[in-house]
Amino acid sequence: MVDSSLITLGVIYAALLSAILWDLFTWYLGLPSSSTHAIVGGIIGAAVASKIYTLVGTNSIHNASDLIQAAG
Repeated sequence: MVDSSLITLGVIYAALLSAILWDLFTWYLGLPSSSTHAIVGGIIGAAVASKIYTLVGTNSIHNASDLIQAAG
């Protein structure tokens, strides 16, 4: 199940924006893509980024290893 506290308005906006940008990018290049997969991927990515942000905070993210440790 998904932790409902992770799905905020900002997460939904980030997911929608990433899906729109991905669809425009693939349309511009003439590549086939699925808008449904784009929005699902956007929601998952935005929720993971939100969780990492809440675990680590902005002041302690210095490099990629901090993010990897927070995700694990």
